[in-house]
Amino acid sequence: MANYITDIYSNKISCRGLQVRPNRDTMKIVTRMLDGQYSVQQIGTQATTLAITLSVQDKTALDEICSTCEPIMIYHFDKIYTGIITSPSIIWTPALVMDLWYQGMFELAVSEVASR
Repeated sequence: MANYITDIYSNKISCRGLQVRPNRDTMKIVTRMLDGQYSVQQIGTQATTLAITLSVQDKTALDEICSTCEPIMIYHFDKIYTGIITSPSIIWTPALVMDLWYQGMFELAVSEVASR
């Protein structure tokens, strides 16, 4: 299955090397009881976020989506993630010689996960 990104209008953004890494950090408090056992408490539940890394030729489409806070859909193997880019901006670095491709990194707050 191909991995790709679409905007809310189903316009496909061509990319390659799409990597999705779940990031579910929660605040945990570990307390040692008087009898020597440990108690672990989880405070709140943070929104599910994904760390996204990808390579694109034209970075303007993703920069525009990031600046307007529009939802995007990420098709990654057997999952479809719908969410909003939470990073203030996408971090771009030249990926190949002559700056033909750019590698971008950003975080996505996921509102829905579906199976393909």
